[in-house]
Amino acid sequence: MQLQELCQRIDMPESVTTQLVAIDRQRAVPVSRWQAFYRGLAEFEPDEAFYHKLLTVAPDDALGFNVLWQSLNLALQAADIYRQRSIADEIYAATMGFFSRTVKEGRLEQGMYCFPTRTWGIRQLQLREFRLGTLEFEKTPTGVIEIHIPSDADLDQP
Repeated sequence: MQLQELCQRIDMPESVTTQLVAIDRQRAVPVSRWQAFYRGLAEFEPDEAFYHKLLTVAPDDALGFNVLWQSLNLALQAADIYRQRSIADEIYAATMGFFSRTVKEGRLEQGMYCFPTRTWGIRQLQLREFRLGTLEFEKTPTGVIEIHIPSDADLDQP
């Protein structure tokens, strides 16, 4: 799978996908570097440490698209681990939907597409947080499972 296909699978807005593909072409980071970066993440990488590692590949920008671009390239690496662990493609796509949901929320909050949440995505990338149906479930370093209610969750009873 390529970046553009991932963006389509997670319902990334088309204009943002176009910008991310342009960044991808401009930066031309080889897949081997993304693979090495992904393998180098600690099992429970702290948010800020993850963010600072991202900055070694490309600087942050006002809209957060460099961080988003990097995160989605790492999501492409995570796809292999999801498959190896027999986690359904639907769960992978729903979990990685965090990235497009955050971009859409950025537009609602700031009036333009942006990626305001730079660090939370490490949880999805490291297979610590999964979207299962309406809710997200996160395994903490202590082994506790925390439940998150995503902003687009429909909690109405049928």
